[in-house]
Amino acid sequence: MTISSPQTLIVFFSMFGIIGSLRGPSREVWTLGGISLTLALFTFAGQQFFSQLPLRLGAGAMSLIGNQSASDNINHQVLSGIWANLLLLAGLTALIALSYYMGNHFGGKAPPKDFGEHVAGFILGALNGTFIALFVFSQGYLSDLHIQFPTADLTKQSLVPLILVGMVIAIIAIVMRRQAASAPKK
Repeated sequence: MTISSPQTLIVFFSMFGIIGSLRGPSREVWTLGGISLTLALFTFAGQQFFSQLPLRLGAGAMSLIGNQSASDNINHQVLSGIWANLLLLAGLTALIALSYYMGNHFGGKAPPKDFGEHVAGFILGALNGTFIALFVFSQGYLSDLHIQFPTADLTKQSLVPLILVGMVIAIIAIVMRRQAASAPKK
């Protein structure tokens, strides 16, 4: 059985939307900002940098303790494809988890109060899921799965505008929330 790309996107959209509806828009907007920054970092800073980061850190540590030959030796090595992909996926997972933690920390502790907040949380959560799905499925290491999804070129071309839209939504929501909090109560 092959899962089509619309079905895959609907699963991510629905799953993260439900989570967002339960968490509320004040938490999801912070998470959206973190996920947008994470994906922008991975997209623009280069995935090769992040997949080779442990080697670079090891080379730097060797250089700091004065073993320059070991540092040079580590610096010229390259991780194999499976390890590079695993580290890239681990880094992405860690930064997304950090985004959700920051959303919980800065987004307040109050659950959604009314239907409007549930809908706003669903929309923001669904946007988070869409971002994650588009980025993860644009990577080549998931090619063994039988899931049809847009090609890497198409996904990368559509990812940058989505990141920008996510950042704009996050900024607008934060500004509106601060204005509402600073407004005098009657």
